[in-house]
Amino acid sequence: MKAIGSKILVKEVEQEVLQDKIGNLTVPVGNSKEKMLCEVVSVGEEVKGLQPGDKIYTYYDPGHKFRENGEDFRVISIPDILVVL
Repeated sequence: MKAIGSKILVKEVEQEVLQDKIGNLTVPVGNSKEKMLCEVVSVGEEVKGLQPGDKIYTYYDPGHKFRENGEDFRVISIPDILVVL
């Protein structure tokens, strides 16, 4: 699989969600639903500055999600990226 044009193929990296207990409720801490960590799988020929294996933060639930061989992938665009680690 490879991305084309200005698209970026990524897969979500599992993250530990920090939780806090308030009385009998367990709630997430911080803004874990505002961003997500992904690993770049492939970049289109128009994308500069990224390469497979890079870790990036994106807005939560960006792009188009699909499943291939039991793994979840996303096709995103450059504006979906918040930061490259």
